[in-house]
Amino acid sequence: MVMHRKKGCGMGHTTHYDLLRERALQNYGIVTATIADDLGLRTNEVTRFCQDGRLVRLGYGVYRLADYSPTRLSHFAAAIALVGEDSYLWGKSALALCDLMPYTPGSVSVATMRRVRRTLPSWVDVHKASRNDVCVEFGQIPCQQPVDALAAIADSLTLEQLEQLAHTCRENDILRDEQRKLVLDRLGYSYGSE
Repeated sequence: MVMHRKKGCGMGHTTHYDLLRERALQNYGIVTATIADDLGLRTNEVTRFCQDGRLVRLGYGVYRLADYSPTRLSHFAAAIALVGEDSYLWGKSALALCDLMPYTPGSVSVATMRRVRRTLPSWVDVHKASRNDVCVEFGQIPCQQPVDALAAIADSLTLEQLEQLAHTCRENDILRDEQRKLVLDRLGYSYGSE
C-alpha cells in the first residue's frame, strides 16, 4: 500500500512561526523583533502571531511564546531583551542568576552603558554600567561578574549579609580568600577568621 501525502499538510514544511519558535526556545521563550527580522519575518507576521495568541508582547520589540511557562531564567532573559543590546544583569540579579542570592521576582536589575529611552515595565530596574565591570555568562544570560556584583550591592547589605555572601561565593569557588578580603577591605569592612 502506497500512502500519498497531501500537499500543504505540514509534514516537512517549516513555517516562519516554526523558525521563530525554535529561536525563542533557545532563549528561554523570548524573541525580539530584531531576531524576527533576521529570520526574514515581516512586522505584520509578528503582529499576527500576537493577535492569534502564539506570542505575548512584553514591551517594545520583545515577545514571549504564549505556551512557554515563564521561569526565573526567562524573566532574566526578558529583562535583558527589553533593555537592549550590550545590557547585562547587575547586582542582586546577577548574584541570583548564579544562585548566590535568593531570586526575588518583583524586580530585575540590568546595567547598560547606553541611555534607555523606551518605556520599560516597572519590574525592570536600569543601572548605569561601569567600564570596570566584567561581564560573564551563566546559562547564556550575560551578567556582572559575581565579585563586581557583590561590590555593587555591598552598601545595601548588613555586615553579616555581606560576609555570608562573600563566604558563599568562596565556597562556590567564585571568590578566592584574597579576593574576599580585598572586597571587604575596599568596602571598609573588617573581616574575621572563619
